[in-house]
Amino acid sequence: MKSLFRRIVAFVLVLCTLALVACANNGEGENGGTTGSGEADNTVWMNIVEGGLSEYCIVVPLGRTEIFTQAYKLATAIKGATGVMLQVKQDTYAAQDKEILVGITSREVAGDYGDDIATPDDFVVAAVGSKVLLYGSTDDAVTAAVDYVISEYVDTASDSIFKVPEDMKHLVLSNKEYITITDGSKSDYIISVQSSDGEGALKLQSAIEKLTGAKLAISTGNDASEKEIVIGSELRTEALAVQELCTSAFGGKMKAVGKKLFIVGGCKEALGFMVEHVAENLGAYIFKGNLMIAVGDEYSKTFGDELAEPFLESINFKLSGVKYLSSSTEVSRVYTPDGTESAWYYSHHPFMTYFKGTYYIFYSSSKRNEDCLGQRIMMATSTDYKNWTVKPLVDSIQGENYLETLTCFGVYVYEGTLTVYVMTYEYASIEKESDGVTDRRPLEENAIRRNRETLYLQTTDGQNWSELKSLGGYYGGNLSPVRMGNLLIWAGYGSLSYTEDLSGTSGWKFVRLKLALGVEEPNVITESGLYQMADGTIVIFSRTNDEKVLTAASFDGGYTWTDMYESNFNDYSAKFELGTLPDGRYYFLGNISTGRNELVLMTSENGVDFNKCYYLGNRAYTQQKQGLYKGGDYGYPTSYFDDEYMYVVYSCGKEAVETLRIKLTAIEVK
Repeated sequence: MKSLFRRIVAFVLVLCTLALVACANNGEGENGGTTGSGEADNTVWMNIVEGGLSEYCIVVPLGRTEIFTQAYKLATAIKGATGVMLQVKQDTYAAQDKEILVGITSREVAGDYGDDIATPDDFVVAAVGSKVLLYGSTDDAVTAAVDYVISEYVDTASDSIFKVPEDMKHLVLSNKEYITITDGSKSDYIISVQSSDGEGALKLQSAIEKLTGAKLAISTGNDASEKEIVIGSELRTEALAVQELCTSAFGGKMKAVGKKLFIVGGCKEALGFMVEHVAENLGAYIFKGNLMIAVGDEYSKTFGDELAEPFLESINFKLSGVKYLSSSTEVSRVYTPDGTESAWYYSHHPFMTYFKGTYYIFYSSSKRNEDCLGQRIMMATSTDYKNWTVKPLVDSIQGENYLETLTCFGVYVYEGTLTVYVMTYEYASIEKESDGVTDRRPLEENAIRRNRETLYLQTTDGQNWSELKSLGGYYGGNLSPVRMGNLLIWAGYGSLSYTEDLSGTSGWKFVRLKLALGVEEPNVITESGLYQMADGTIVIFSRTNDEKVLTAASFDGGYTWTDMYESNFNDYSAKFELGTLPDGRYYFLGNISTGRNELVLMTSENGVDFNKCYYLGNRAYTQQKQGLYKGGDYGYPTSYFDDEYMYVVYSCGKEAVETLRIKLTAIEVK
């Protein structure tokens, strides 16, 4: 009796469920398109899944990744409702009687509904014999068809049954307006482009002709046409509005506005990649043999990796064409401790400039150890490059608990004003020297720095200096700021800062460079150097104390930056400087041994191949007093140029300060 009662209850529940589903599907209308067949209670159903079993599979067109994704979405939804996972197959497999066809497959039945589709976003969901058809010509249309079936039929499945009406046909028409770029093998559109982007225009022209048979004319003139594909943002003001939609300098965007199609990039390189990408993917916009795009539709892509990785990895050092020029240099010793107990025996971080008839060198100075408590900023001046006067510019400063540590952060001359930058911080705790009395900074593994800040002071005559002023945060510091286009850019420690204020005293923004996906974390990411190529690309390298330095690039003049990739530059655990020589060549100034026993200048004609090497110095320095983290014959070199010489200033053993100069003609600057 109990068994019979259960069967009766189950039968009644099935009847109720069928009635509810039939009512829910009665009289459907779709998005302003035609209506369905208007199923009533006497609807005949086609069971796709029943009793935990199914004879159906899902078939997709070969090579359409997005449609494959949508098919799996449908299969996953069916499994969630019924517990049965339908197999997804490409249409290269032999046909079977029971299939769910997603997209335009090779099955003949799919073509029966082509005339019902008027635009790329229209779709049909229909039952044809024992097959179910989700038909649309574009990825978006197929996605909409899959979502429709899931919403209307899969989500309403119950009792392990998924079914559709045998006479199901839903035609959903898009309300979008389209621009039709080609009509058969004809087109009244042109491709408008600047001559510098002509290569991309040719690729786009060729792709359209291959897909449709229509060959669009290319115009490099400024006269606007009513119907045109515009490449770049320079020719049309409307294109600038599209370019503003790019979220990154490394991004590209395609958008249909009115009767025009715009293809833009956040920078020149990104535009080139975007045009090529559009040309390679135009097939998604081909409808019945014609190129059609909905007005207002936009497509975006970011090319950071495509732009950066192959370019940055191509930059290399080749130690060929070596010239030994140490005998051609004029060396001038700026400071050497006098051997007394009161002398300061740590000197490092030197920077040099020339201002109102005087050579200036600024550097950090501590009593014995690197970056110790009470470290101060020294200034050396000379009018003849031979005799130097050295005195403190910024003396030791008392912090909250201990003496602060000051580090020389660079020098900059702008419109008659000389600016010196200083970084300051205070250690959270201190240690003692071996005498148990003298304060000493902690070892690096124990060092915690507090209240880090960047300061500056200025002079207009070299005699009278302003008070220290704050930049409001921690910026730059590894090299002096450098003017690059509209920005002043300041290399930091695996970072950089930039400002549009060319005085260098406000508006600084800090950029922390990030590792690219797959790049292993090095020992450290520290001092960086950068240079700007003739096309505006800026390249930055960062020391790692590992096998290779890391490198990143900016393609928009310094506002946005790619991630960092491993370069082909060896890392010698030393600071280096990069820049541009007066003749336009690019240079690397630094060491090529971890002992910093030589001073080397390497040059490149193209900014990629650093293939000429000049040895500027290889004299050994005998250190007077040992100290924490001291050593190296040529430490932290930086440069200054005038019309006749290249000047280089560096520390010797991190104890003395020295400068050399060499005539530009000796390094083949004409």
